[in-house]
Amino acid sequence: MKRMRFWVMLLAVCLGVTVWQGGPPNLQAAGERSFAGLASSPPAVSDTAKLPASYWDLWKVPPNFIPNWNGVPQELRATPKTITPPPAEPVRWTAEFEPMHGTLMAWPLDWRDVQDAFCAMVDELQDVGVVYMLYDTQNEKSQIIEKLTAAGVSLENVVWVTFPKLFVKNLFIYDNCNWTRDYGPENVFGLNSGAWGIVDNRYILAPKENGANAKLNRELQANYFETPLITEGGNLCSDGMGRVFCTTWIVEENFFMSEAQLRQIFRDYYGAELVIMPQPPVSPHIDMCSKLVGPETWIVGEWPADDPNTPLVEEFVSSLQGMLASTGNPYTIHRIRQPARLRNGYWRTYTNAYQHNGKVLVPTFNVPEDVDALAVYQQALPGWEIMGIDCSGFDGSGGAIHCSTHEIAEEGAVELLNDR
Repeated sequence: MKRMRFWVMLLAVCLGVTVWQGGPPNLQAAGERSFAGLASSPPAVSDTAKLPASYWDLWKVPPNFIPNWNGVPQELRATPKTITPPPAEPVRWTAEFEPMHGTLMAWPLDWRDVQDAFCAMVDELQDVGVVYMLYDTQNEKSQIIEKLTAAGVSLENVVWVTFPKLFVKNLFIYDNCNWTRDYGPENVFGLNSGAWGIVDNRYILAPKENGANAKLNRELQANYFETPLITEGGNLCSDGMGRVFCTTWIVEENFFMSEAQLRQIFRDYYGAELVIMPQPPVSPHIDMCSKLVGPETWIVGEWPADDPNTPLVEEFVSSLQGMLASTGNPYTIHRIRQPARLRNGYWRTYTNAYQHNGKVLVPTFNVPEDVDALAVYQQALPGWEIMGIDCSGFDGSGGAIHCSTHEIAEEGAVELLNDR
């Protein structure tokens, strides 16, 4: 799905076809302000002469069609025409490993290779929280229920959330809905009021999904903050204590603003200091090479010495070793040996795992390395239940479990989204 969408949009750019030029839905007039205060608007994608060389290099068809995701032209297509003011009080950005209310997911209706993995995810997660499942039509909801029921999955803690027309496809935009990690709401809490809020960045991999948080805003009518950032949740790793890690991709995506402006936006909207880490070729997203599983504990992928990822991953580890955690203590770093690279060049990864209320869902691939990978998680997280889920069906997609899930922190807010 993701791979197909990439090639189709790449073809569209080569042909000079406009894929999508619509901005985000209009927000309430109060508090809107212009995007003009930032460095400049992005150039038209068809005008490649104005783009930094690194962007066009990313868009070239890789040798042998290696299907790892390296960003897509549409990310530079549309920046927000308006943004909301940041929170009026200091906020704290939650960490995934904190206690949470539920998980936001979206069923991969047309991606049969991963539906068994989704059944396993829902089965495990509904035992420790609520699963909020996005769907479009009642017919699609019935199909999802039929699949889950056939797999023996309880629906007791599954809440159905309708987003009409969320999954519409056309000639050039392919369904990207299952990656809720990338477009789901980021959770913040006011340090003075304790009020829950969501922060929305621009997810321009597909316009319908990018509107999901604006839909939340219209439903909730409060505590919604839209930033001018272009980014995906897979490249944002909050420690819950005022620090967020990401790769250098965050700077490349937001080339239309300075790094100083970028860092200030994170301070204003998230109350967090930005830590920019090296970007290995496995993915621009930090969750494909590493995982922060506690305030002081990392799990970082390890590849063979001659693998293209190794130099930058080792630089990543050296950076962690050279800093203290927000607690003031050194980081504990666990290394996890990644599965062998597939013959088509695709890198699988064990770090695209999801923590939720004492349970960790870890991608496995029916290979010998699986056993050691699960043992690393158990060593890093004693007392947590470690569950392996076969993610072989995700091969070639650039994601797995973490990409398909997003934590939701506040029950009272999402209850407004239940079926009416």
